[in-house]
Amino acid sequence: ATPPDIPCTVKLRRGTDDSPQAAARFYQIFEAAIDLGYSAATVHPRTVEQKYLGPSRWAFLADLVRRYAADPRCAHWSILGSGDIRSAHDIFEMIRQTGVQGVSVARGCIGNPWIFTQARALLRGDHEAANRSPTLEQQRAVLLEHFQLAVKFHGEHRASMTMRKFGIKFARHHPDADVARAFIAVENLDDWRSALDRFYPAAEPIAA
Repeated sequence: ATPPDIPCTVKLRRGTDDSPQAAARFYQIFEAAIDLGYSAATVHPRTVEQKYLGPSRWAFLADLVRRYAADPRCAHWSILGSGDIRSAHDIFEMIRQTGVQGVSVARGCIGNPWIFTQARALLRGDHEAANRSPTLEQQRAVLLEHFQLAVKFHGEHRASMTMRKFGIKFARHHPDADVARAFIAVENLDDWRSALDRFYPAAEPIAA
């Protein structure tokens, strides 16, 4: 049987560090992906050495797009960008500044899954919806589902530990600063439900 034609992509940073050798290796890998028939590359314009420190170098993405714009090998090749995408508006600003054909939202959606709904609103030209914060009811539903999925995959003890850091991210949308401290203190699913009942009131308490 003929294997399915499934598009594959590659993700890479602009180098291990800022040395000329690292830059040369980046282009060697990037062009190999083109020649091997990959469909796209998602490029994070920080180095590996940088980790997540300092600004993402969007100018690197702009230069990369210009460099390969007229390359005949890239007729079916896309360059996607990543890095410093913290809001739906950042997605379109990266496209405007760099010319990339798409944007990968990574850490920017941690604690903010609404970024995708807001991005779709911007595509429709609905700026009011794009700037609308999630309601406490919407936050409550997502927080409970997130914890329940974490318990399903990792067990309650591990989920209780890992969900603390996610709770802190979600807390940025809440007007009460105490909610972050409540999430930090969570040790089990009952604690999580209690925090939601306290800070994200609903018509009825969360059922056990």
